[in-house]
Amino acid sequence: MRARLTILLVTADPVQRDTVRRLLATAEGPEHALLEAGSVEAAQEILASRRADCVLLGDHVPGDESDVALLIRGLEGERGYPVRPVILLAGGHGDPWTARALRAGAQDCLGWEGLDARNLVLSIGAAIERHQRVRELHEVGQSIQRRAWLCAETGLPNRHLFDDRLFQTLAHAQRTDERAAVLFIEILGLTNIARNWGDADAGEVLKLLGMRLVAGCRASDSVARLGPAEFGLVLGGVTRPSDVTRVAERALAGLSGDIRIGGRVLRVSGRVGIALFPDDADSGDALVRAATAAADPDRGCRDGGYRFHSLELARLARERIDQEEQLRAAIEDHELTLHYQPKVDGSTGRILGAEALVRWPHPQGGLIPPGEFIPLAEETGLIVELGAWVLAEACRANRAWQEAGLPAISVAVNVSARQLSGRDFSDLVQDTLRATRMKAPYLELEITESLLIQDPEATAALLASLRSFGVRIAVDDFGTGYSSLSALQHLPIDVLKIDQSFVRGVPGNRNDEEITRAVIALAVGLGLEVVAEGVETLDQRDFLVEHSCRTQQGYLFSPALPEAEFRTLLGHGFVLQKPDRELDDPSRAISSRASGTETAGTPSR
Repeated sequence: MRARLTILLVTADPVQRDTVRRLLATAEGPEHALLEAGSVEAAQEILASRRADCVLLGDHVPGDESDVALLIRGLEGERGYPVRPVILLAGGHGDPWTARALRAGAQDCLGWEGLDARNLVLSIGAAIERHQRVRELHEVGQSIQRRAWLCAETGLPNRHLFDDRLFQTLAHAQRTDERAAVLFIEILGLTNIARNWGDADAGEVLKLLGMRLVAGCRASDSVARLGPAEFGLVLGGVTRPSDVTRVAERALAGLSGDIRIGGRVLRVSGRVGIALFPDDADSGDALVRAATAAADPDRGCRDGGYRFHSLELARLARERIDQEEQLRAAIEDHELTLHYQPKVDGSTGRILGAEALVRWPHPQGGLIPPGEFIPLAEETGLIVELGAWVLAEACRANRAWQEAGLPAISVAVNVSARQLSGRDFSDLVQDTLRATRMKAPYLELEITESLLIQDPEATAALLASLRSFGVRIAVDDFGTGYSSLSALQHLPIDVLKIDQSFVRGVPGNRNDEEITRAVIALAVGLGLEVVAEGVETLDQRDFLVEHSCRTQQGYLFSPALPEAEFRTLLGHGFVLQKPDRELDDPSRAISSRASGTETAGTPSR
């Protein structure tokens, strides 16, 4: 017959083991199976795989009192109450070990002296029954607590839990000097559903809408039901108003979708009020009031729309969204263009290579430099599509120059962190080279120094893969990322570019001179080509040449030029009319006659 009770005995004393075996063997009552463990560790292993209705814990267990306490507390399940009772078999209640074990959670204690089979079985039965009552009471308490913090209809946090999470979010935002936001969402049309189809269907609609709102948020955001037809969202880590705009648009899209219940298609709509911390309010209650006021139709919040409490924040968010849409359209419609800035031999002016720099010819804004739209592309993920186009266009142009009989040079293309993090970036480069029929050594990929220190192992593996088929790797803005100089010898790179912030200070600034000399010496020692960017004066050119940095780029030689103008310049083969000290006016550079639209310091992307 199958045993009705399973009992685990934990003791290292063989006399105690024999005593318990004998008593249980002669006891009347429910049938049982006895499991034995000689230590806390052995008991934990047994309980990990076997069910036990009761644990008998002897007072001869190896380990200190914390081990025993850990065993007893470890008997608690995920719901917080013990999953089985524990009975001590010890010298008596006055024993210090016994007192500590009882404080740790043991339910009863039996002394060895005078212990008989009947008392042992009765105590086990009473402990199991008492444990069952405790479990039931605990589950009732848990149910009461859930009702106090959660909405019964939707399962979402209610206003009490919403306020608690809002308080925590604002406290974190205050410590980190970040923004946070509250979205007040009013559901429209729910009353009609309740009137026409009943409260049960209205409740199902609310539950489904809550699920849609949760699906449109990050895991760190909080969604709650605040009223009969009202939801609230708490967003932390808000960088700019447009971040909240996207959440509001996703929420409204979820509300507007068809709802199918009982074969019927039901529809609701909503409006969203938005308040930002600390712009609109500096406390949770005030922030909720501001968001609620922003959703008021009398203040202009239309059905199916959203409204910021602050009109200025609404304007900034709208501008940001408009910029993103315009940039997306410009990329899709191939409206962007590449300019090329020559890299030259500072001693002779001969063109050695070029850097491809993207520009946005905006219909209203004119030629927009990369510093104004590359950050937007990075934030929105558009940089991946944009980067792929820049790579292909630069390779196409360089191949066309070579086929036209112009000097064969390498063209450098900037690569972003998002592009490198993609698993297929190496495949993209190879596919582009094949499609444009350009040889790999004529392509140079520039990564910033900061990328090297974010995930050095993964980045090094990817760079090694790229170099394996002949592509050159350059580290841009070197000196600004505080990476270890010695780490460079382990990285698969070919070129080191000195950041223009150091070049700007030479000669004359002692610190910039020392850093520049050190970087040049390091590159030469590692067998790397060193390039100085941002060269604007003859003194800078001469200092760099004197210290073995011949490859240079900057406004002394040429700004970045449209492809047709760079192609003409490349046909000359040289940038400067005279490379010696007689040329004291950078405006006499050949390229300066072609374009004078840019200013020094334009971000090199």
